[in-house]
Amino acid sequence: MAITTSALIMLLIAMARHVLDREPFVGLGLALDASAIKSLLIGAASWLVPSAVGLVLCLGFSLVDIQVLAEWSEIITFLPLLLLLVFLLEALPEELAFADTCRPIWRAYFRRGWP
Repeated sequence: MAITTSALIMLLIAMARHVLDREPFVGLGLALDASAIKSLLIGAASWLVPSAVGLVLCLGFSLVDIQVLAEWSEIITFLPLLLLLVFLLEALPEELAFADTCRPIWRAYFRRGWP
């Protein structure tokens, strides 16, 4: 299902770029260079830091209780599969769908400065 979702999103984005924008798919600028890796790390940290703070607060105030119900070897074995599925189901389609529409708007907004 994850591969099908990513493939359909990529097809949809390619068709929209061709039919609506009349631009090639390559024009999205999805290169794997130093700036892309830096953006990836900033994005990961902007998710990880608040979620870690929230988890620590919830555990500290006894709002949640986490129990391990499987063997650690089983959990570690399925972790790469989980990362791959999250990437294919959420991260890649979202990045492709919003790369050309949202980034120019945010860049223009932040270049102007805060209102």
